[in-house]
Amino acid sequence: MPRKPWLKKLIYFEYETPANEKISLSDQDLFDQLVGTKSSSLFLGRFTVMQLEEFFEQVGISAKLKEKGVWPIKIRISCPEQFNYYLKVTLESGEIVSELFIREGHFTPRRQHIPEIKIGPMNLLFVEWLCIQNPFEKFSIDRLPLPGQRFPGLGVGRNVADLLERACRRTGRDGLLNFPEFYHNAYLYMERYHFYNPKKEAEVLAIKRDLENLSLVEVAWAVFSECVYNIDGKVYRWRPEALMWPCCKDLAGYFESDGWKEKARDGYETSKFTVNRDKLSKTLERLKDEVSGDRYTPAV
Repeated sequence: MPRKPWLKKLIYFEYETPANEKISLSDQDLFDQLVGTKSSSLFLGRFTVMQLEEFFEQVGISAKLKEKGVWPIKIRISCPEQFNYYLKVTLESGEIVSELFIREGHFTPRRQHIPEIKIGPMNLLFVEWLCIQNPFEKFSIDRLPLPGQRFPGLGVGRNVADLLERACRRTGRDGLLNFPEFYHNAYLYMERYHFYNPKKEAEVLAIKRDLENLSLVEVAWAVFSECVYNIDGKVYRWRPEALMWPCCKDLAGYFESDGWKEKARDGYETSKFTVNRDKLSKTLERLKDEVSGDRYTPAV
């Protein structure tokens, strides 16, 4: 599982007490804090490999993998550190199909975006890393990679979201949390998730609106290659922020509140983005050249 150097600036572990008692996970730049409460060798403290295999069947993951010939699979779980859980799905030959690294803890915002609504602490599952890929397929000029992709996807994103939400409910957590590394991650997650910061929500949706004539791949590379400009003519640069799926009334109520919706709406209406199409075209041409010449390496 690749590490994310940038994530250390957002989230880091700090052992304030002995490891077998508590781990404090705080976020200096994005004002979030996660504090672990328990540890187990089982996945998320309760699920065995056999139970996970049953979940894969129930949410339709297994059926789709079989349809694509990515079968049979092996599921491995481990707990590399206290309150940290790692799930790895491979083919019998060893090729990686999926990886999931998840932490459990408490979310306590350091900043309240909606003064009349106090949020925290919340029991959340923090999805630090998720990879889903088809090791049998390659990219082509007709199927270009998204930034960060090593292999094409498997079309099981919604099924995996169902799996994570089921795990969240089964463990009694208040929601799911992640920090999308790329714009397209947020774009896809926001079918079910919301940004804690309503202005960030507005930003992502405004880009989607203003670049609606572009495909997702084109928008993703436009943002990654800094071809997008804001209303002031400045280059837009993607910055990860807390993105959440609510699984309790309080957290759902926060995103449904008039205050959050008003700030998101205001930000959406006042934001304006444009794209430098010449720069984007050159970026895509280079990408196509690398893919067709089998010289493509994942953008990070």
